[in-house]
Amino acid sequence: MWRKIVVLLPINLALLGCGTSETVVDSHPQTRGKNVEAEPIGQDSETASAITPEEEMNRDVAQLVQKATRLEVLGKDQESLEAWQKIVGRIAAEYGDSAWQVTSARLSLQAAQQRQAFEVADRVKALEINELEQQAEIETLAGKMSVAKQCLESAKTLAEEVWGVESHITLNVAFQLAACYDRGEFYEESFALIEEVVRRRQQVLGSVHPDTLEAVSLAAAVATTLGRFDDAIDFGTEAVEVAELLEGGESLELAKHKSNLGVTLVAAKKYEPALACLESALEMRTRLLGSSTVDVAHSEYNLGQAILAQGDALAAGKRFQKVCDILETFPNERLSLAQAKLQLGTIALMQNDLGMAELEYREAKETVESLPKNNPALVAESCFKLGFVLGKQGEYVAAEAELRRARSIQQELFPSDHPELAKTEEIYLLVQGKLNSIRTGRLPEGVQR
Repeated sequence: MWRKIVVLLPINLALLGCGTSETVVDSHPQTRGKNVEAEPIGQDSETASAITPEEEMNRDVAQLVQKATRLEVLGKDQESLEAWQKIVGRIAAEYGDSAWQVTSARLSLQAAQQRQAFEVADRVKALEINELEQQAEIETLAGKMSVAKQCLESAKTLAEEVWGVESHITLNVAFQLAACYDRGEFYEESFALIEEVVRRRQQVLGSVHPDTLEAVSLAAAVATTLGRFDDAIDFGTEAVEVAELLEGGESLELAKHKSNLGVTLVAAKKYEPALACLESALEMRTRLLGSSTVDVAHSEYNLGQAILAQGDALAAGKRFQKVCDILETFPNERLSLAQAKLQLGTIALMQNDLGMAELEYREAKETVESLPKNNPALVAESCFKLGFVLGKQGEYVAAEAELRRARSIQQELFPSDHPELAKTEEIYLLVQGKLNSIRTGRLPEGVQR
């Protein structure tokens, strides 16, 4: 998380209205708090100017946090502590003494007390932790995951020295590192660390807390990637249960975790409960947001994958087409649009409609190549699939060019024994053999006219 001030803001005070906090596991932003029916684009809400008591409280808390932070920077330690104490009192009065918001505020107060007792060396280390986290965020955005990993590993070591292993601040850094491991495909390291973060956050914050929930959700996602489906289902189920307790009913946050659990169940080939989760998430998002939103498109995509895994290509195709219809109107969703078009191409290929498969694959490739941020893995996938279907149609020269490009990209991305690269090599050599046979008038061994 990018921190905008020079002192450590402990816990996710963003959840109290003091900033932003986002964890992406399902392919859409996380949303917390009360659900408000979405206003149509270009229309003003009649209640836009009204401020609810909760919003007023959040605004008050945000101002107090700014004041406490400013006083601390100015060295006015006692006044800063008094401001933090007011924050705790304000939140406790609103939510009740046992609420998770109060737990977060009290930990923030404790951290402020700790900081004021720091020696100069510890203050320097605390600032260095902030700088390392900010640098890790920059490197992550640049796609330099190995550098980001090094920054966060150093930040975690310093946090353990300054705050202790059990501190929620150290756990926040550890969570960021686990997420970095996940993005960098260091999945075993990520899972080992996130399991520890889950356990410690449950001890420090309690099980029913948004920070604990984000750790449980990441653990489910990483376990799914590793194929550890029993662990993934356990964590995913826990995430749904905690979200239900936190939200107190239907919400976008709950829909996200139901969707994530559905994706895990599909991967585990437990299709019946998967469809129940995914359909519930879709219904919830549709009621809360309307039928033509990005979140609804993501639910439709997940359902399409689940239905396709069961072998119903026709029904899956209808889902993916709906995804395309929705996302065509959202310029920032071209990556998801390309993925849906790849699925439509695959369904057309399954139905032996080679012309339609070529059209969908070509459109997917053009879409992903138009993205402002390069996505080499998806470019390689679209080139491979387009090359494959061109080869099936006997267009070997065009097929060879696409497959050669896919192979070149994958050689940069993957180790030599990676299954995707091996498949590309196999089809590329077959097409090359076919081309050579045409040029020489002779078929290579194993290739038929």
